[in-house]
Amino acid sequence: MKILLFCAKGFETMEFSVFVDVMGWARNDYHYPVEVETCGFTKTVYSAFHIPIITDRTLDEISADDYGALAIPGGFEEFGVHVVNERIVTDHNVITSYCPETASDVAFELLGKLCGTEQRDIVKSAMGF
Repeated sequence: MKILLFCAKGFETMEFSVFVDVMGWARNDYHYPVEVETCGFTKTVYSAFHIPIITDRTLDEISADDYGALAIPGGFEEFGVHVVNERIVTDHNVITSYCPETASDVAFELLGKLCGTEQRDIVKSAMGF
């Protein structure tokens, strides 16, 4: 299952990296069928603290049909997104949280939805959570 990790200017670096780590452990150490591709409006995207990320693709190079999931690292309150102060909010197939501290919870929740809760718990334990 391919996951598109979309980075907009000003994204939270911590919220970005946790998807790469969790899915990387799942794929590389446990051979779970998850693959992360990064994407942005431009090839280089700068995080909230001006850390440059070179994406795998730009938005015009992707087709939504090629991906089973979309992950968007935070920082979208400034774009009018309503923020709920709950650790994790799941609404059908949408999983969200309200701050960088909860990013790993979102990544593990996504892994559980894609590969199953037992597989999620194996990776979670291996990573020390």
